[in-house]
Order: sequence, then C-alpha cells, then structure tokens
Amino acid sequence: MNPYRNQIEQDILSAEPLELVVILYSGLRDSIVDARRQLAKRDTQGRAASISKAVAIVGELAATLDLNRGGELAVGLNRLYSYLVVQLLDGNYRQE
Repeated sequence: MNPYRNQIEQDILSAEPLELVVILYSGLRDSIVDARRQLAKRDTQGRAASISKAVAIVGELAATLDLNRGGELAVGLNRLYSYLVVQLLDGNYRQE
C-alpha cells in the first residue's frame, strides 16, 4: 500500500471539519491542475477522470452546506459550487 495515501487517509480521519474543507479545496485545485496538464498532453481519458474527480469534490463541498443555518454565505457558496460544476463540465465537453 502507498504510504502517502495512508498518511492522507489518517489526516482525513483525524481532521476537524474546517480542516476537511481545506483538504477538499486542495484536492479540487490539484484535480483542476491535473486536468489542464492532461488537456495539454491531449490525454482525453486522464482529463475526463480529473474533471470527474473535481466535480465529485465540488459535490462533497456542496453537501456540507447548511442552507438553513448558513444564511447568505451558504446560499452564495451553493451558487458558486453549481457554477463550478457547470464550468468544469462545459470545459471538459469543449476540451478547453
């Protein structure tokens, strides 16, 4: 088993809620960077996998929102996450 992956799993299991959000944002950024690299290399399957991972991460971020208690901030983040998913999927479709 990959020791790096083991460390990430341990970090996630022991993280506070805010730390989990930071981990998700970091994973989102990394997935988008990977997708852009794969686009440049014309690696269609790799790009699609990275975009799918990014969309899944955005879905996890959206699922953490409490729209009832979070007020305008939660509503704004929900809109942002919806916009991100549309942009990711559109960019993947248009290969940009």
